[in-house]
Amino acid sequence: MRLPANRTWKTHTLLVTVALLLPGCGQDPRQEQVQALRRDAASAQAQPASHAEAARTAADPTHKALLRAFDKLRTAYPYRLTDKSTVTTNIGLTIQPMVRISEHAAPDRARVKWRRGGLSGEIVAIEGKTYLHANGTWQAADRASAAKPSADLTQMLASGITDVQLVGTDSASGVTSSAYTFRFQWKALGMIFDGTGKAWVRTDDGLPARTEMETRTGLFDMKSQVAYEYNVPIDIEQPAL
Repeated sequence: MRLPANRTWKTHTLLVTVALLLPGCGQDPRQEQVQALRRDAASAQAQPASHAEAARTAADPTHKALLRAFDKLRTAYPYRLTDKSTVTTNIGLTIQPMVRISEHAAPDRARVKWRRGGLSGEIVAIEGKTYLHANGTWQAADRASAAKPSADLTQMLASGITDVQLVGTDSASGVTSSAYTFRFQWKALGMIFDGTGKAWVRTDDGLPARTEMETRTGLFDMKSQVAYEYNVPIDIEQPAL
């Protein structure tokens, strides 16, 4: 099946946007899009079947433990996450694997680099301003869309993750970790994202070590694997325009 050129480009742009926002529960500096996704997740996704079920989920210590691990990213600077994702579509479009490296040096300093086949990009957010690298040059983003990097994913996770299970102790990236499985469903970008995931939380400090997620939509399926690194040297400066 051969898609019209404009539809192919729009589909690819959508997949890149989704890949930047969703896989691995990692956040990049495009804060305005992340905030929109959070608002959608909080207000428009499938809700628990009953108030009783919602109450049980909120009171579940296993669910809280997983959320607490990602909430710790607020103060885990410096850290880096490497996200590798693959996408399959049901419309005959081939999408190459994507690698995204997101580095967070401080609450107001972050950098994201991504590559999918011959396409690549870089975003730097520093002191309330966002800079984009495209066509070999840097440019400053509009002030209204300047990002303020944050690792606060608790609201998004709390509103979409269900059926959290502690399945045992395992090794992730050579670190002893508690392993959790979960289900999730979010609404964003006009689509419903649902699937399953597994997260490893380091037992020594309670920080995420690794996540794996399989996401389904009516347009495509996506698999992502994210590895977290902490106390790594990260130097982020304002790019020369």
